[in-house]
Amino acid sequence: MKPLDNLVKNLLFSEKQNYPFSDIFLKWKQIVGNDTAEISEPVKVINMTNGNVLLIKVKGTCAIETQHNSLKIINAINDYLGNKTFVAIRVIQEYPN
Repeated sequence: MKPLDNLVKNLLFSEKQNYPFSDIFLKWKQIVGNDTAEISEPVKVINMTNGNVLLIKVKGTCAIETQHNSLKIINAINDYLGNKTFVAIRVIQEYPN
């Protein structure tokens, strides 16, 4: 699994970004729980001056529920990382084809 971890890190993050963020992508289900992981997936970390914003893609009708639970998701991520790195979540609604 180590070579895969390295590949994912190289693909997802530039040298300027911190390595621990890759865990959000690799361990999404473990961090946020089964229910949230079934309807969403992390897409991108946006670095802002006052903290980081996590962009997540959510299945169509679950966007409002996910936005409502955004504080819970932020707290789960920050608890996992051991600091208050993320300040917000931005939800992108995925529409069915």
